Amino acid sequence: MDFASVHRVESTSAFKDWREMKKDPEKNRVAVALDKGLLLKGILDEAEKKQDVDIYLKTHLTTIKKSGEMWKITADKNEFVAKCVIAADGVNSRITRILSFNKQRKFMGTSLYLTLTMDNFEPPEGKDGFIFILTNYGVFDVLPICHEVKFHVGSFTRNQKDNLLEKIEKLMNEDKVYSPWFKKARKTGEVQSWVVNLISPIKNPYHDGVLIIGDAAWVQEMGNMGALCCGWKAAHALTLAFIKNERFKRRRQKAWYKSWFSK
Repeated sequence: MDFASVHRVESTSAFKDWREMKKDPEKNRVAVALDKGLLLKGILDEAEKKQDVDIYLKTHLTTIKKSGEMWKITADKNEFVAKCVIAADGVNSRITRILSFNKQRKFMGTSLYLTLTMDNFEPPEGKDGFIFILTNYGVFDVLPICHEVKFHVGSFTRNQKDNLLEKIEKLMNEDKVYSPWFKKARKTGEVQSWVVNLISPIKNPYHDGVLIIGDAAWVQEMGNMGALCCGWKAAHALTLAFIKNERFKRRRQKAWYKSWFSK
């Protein structure tokens, strides 16, 4: 079965009642798009209202080292001293590299991703976006942008020789199945891209008062909900530890870390 026939089957079966379903979008919602910028702004605004909370935006950690019972951290021109540290600095975590956490991990390749911002995208009825579009020349996604009638059209690969921009142009201009969706489409923003090394998860993401969470301990990305849950759990566990006046001694770390998942 070719891609065109797959598309026809999908359109005439799973989405045959789409017009009727759209009459009650609250009841028949199939997905929710989050504005990550607004989400993070709301979290920061709430944190700023708390007492004894200091927020340092656009600050880059440069060094972290142990000094007696404490950790000394340098971030740009700022210096901090802490009993414990939560490393939530993303998939290319500098903390995991400095503290040699990555020595226990296996290199799995390099992932490349490129995306264009477009408008006037005209997918088949019932299709507001695509997480995966599989072709014999590449893998693509078309995802709506929250609050805007625009879309991200992207492609990703682990082959560093691939020209992702050429592949996206082929999808939009030459592909017999998909190019009709882009007849009126136009670029509205800059080309964006990222490159990330994929390495295996950290088996024991804790050491001497340092806890690695979220993407910093994972392979690539946990998504917004996964990241938020990890951050909340880590902060909750530390709060309980401080309330109970527990010290982050090596003999207690394993039990403390395991209990983190049950709280």
